[in-house]
Amino acid sequence: MSLSLNKRALKVIERIISHEREYGVKVHQINGSTVIDAGVEIFGTYELGVEISKICLACLGDVKLSEIEICNISFPKIEVHTNYPIEACIISQMAGWNLKLSNFQANVSGPGKVLARKPKKILEKFQYFEESDEAVLVLETSKIPNSEVVDYLANTCKVSKSNLYIITTSPTSLSGITQICARIVEVAILKLLNMEFPLRNIIYSFGSCPIPYPVPNYLTSSGLANDFIIYAGKVTLMINHNDNDLRNLCSELVSSASSSYGTLLSEELERVGEEFLYKIDPKIFSPSQAQIYSLKTGKVYSAGKVDTNIITKILSKYYGVKT
Repeated sequence: MSLSLNKRALKVIERIISHEREYGVKVHQINGSTVIDAGVEIFGTYELGVEISKICLACLGDVKLSEIEICNISFPKIEVHTNYPIEACIISQMAGWNLKLSNFQANVSGPGKVLARKPKKILEKFQYFEESDEAVLVLETSKIPNSEVVDYLANTCKVSKSNLYIITTSPTSLSGITQICARIVEVAILKLLNMEFPLRNIIYSFGSCPIPYPVPNYLTSSGLANDFIIYAGKVTLMINHNDNDLRNLCSELVSSASSSYGTLLSEELERVGEEFLYKIDPKIFSPSQAQIYSLKTGKVYSAGKVDTNIITKILSKYYGVKT
């Protein structure tokens, strides 16, 4: 059954366009398509990052901001709730489309991926199909797409160019780094998918992650967002499943179960570049702390912790904070 993901996300797009000045975005018409700069040539806001996160989730979840103090330093914190973890986090939010076209590159999220059948394996696994005249995409990139990119995306999504809506954002902006941290639940659900856990047994999920302050370097800033997920992010899952499996599942769900635990992605991406991502243990892309509530027995299992030692190292290296 289709949940009309693109139509849901389009409501947020329309709100952003109608309040262009308040959100501080720049709306472009490129070859007939609507391209909203929400963090490439503008710095953005945390509130705009929340709206982008809702678009990525196809409005199948709640996203809000709060504040948290870690190592005596205050950070904004993103909180994400959803009872559609597959459709919201895997089918729509997951950046399962690495777009490379001429000199343009982007990680593509959002419900428009469904129309492009990206990634095909995931959509076939969950037998999800959708027909829509409009396509909504979020591009994490360092450039505004040109006419060639817009044409390609419209053709791939099988919509007219006038019905293609693109949000562009970069991790060097407040809005861009916020939407990365809003993937805190997604990383947990994706890890369970890779562990071949039956995701339909997850009834409800929520998580939170402090948002690091962005830095000018694209890869470093992206790495910082992922470091905060890995070493300070928290996820809770409510699961209807055999309790015998849940304790071990919880232990495997956290980042400390990875052989690469302790590595700073920000540091390595800055030093080596994107190729480092192909060398690291993929299990590292996990929350620092996980909690599972069993619907069958009412028991709660927990694993992991916020690693203040590593966060202290980040604060010193990138923000000059001595704690």
